[in-house]
Amino acid sequence: MQLHTEFASGSPLHRLTRGKYIYLKKDSRRTQHEKRLIEDVTAENEYFLRLELIKERMFHFFNAATEEEAKHIFDEVGEWIYRSGFTRQMDWHNRLERSWSTLKNYFRHRITSATSEGINNVIKALIRRAYGYRNMQYFKLKIMQVCGYLNSQFCPLMKSTT
Repeated sequence: MQLHTEFASGSPLHRLTRGKYIYLKKDSRRTQHEKRLIEDVTAENEYFLRLELIKERMFHFFNAATEEEAKHIFDEVGEWIYRSGFTRQMDWHNRLERSWSTLKNYFRHRITSATSEGINNVIKALIRRAYGYRNMQYFKLKIMQVCGYLNSQFCPLMKSTT
């Protein structure tokens, strides 16, 4: 949202760029109103158009079928970033390029650490909220409850023997 802050407050483009989450959404998930808003902003500003194209191309990057296809898209996005002169995105691209050997594993195995990171976040939040737990069994039950594993769909139904 660096471009948003660079526009003078009160200008029409400043008003149009307020809702930053609209710009983070995939185009296919935007409402008609949001699509019209994006069209208005990109028609008035070439920088927003370039950022929108880069963002949409990155969605293709994560859906690439092979490592080679992903590398091609990544290099293409990098070229667009450098041509546009986006310094923050250049730094981001350079960091990812330096760690390409790690990033390419996603395209080989299609596994991320998102689930374990989410569970770790839940555990840390539970500990902060309760200031610790003395009973480890109760703590495990709370983790399962917050993560949704104590819902009725996971519990076996009790059959009545009448």
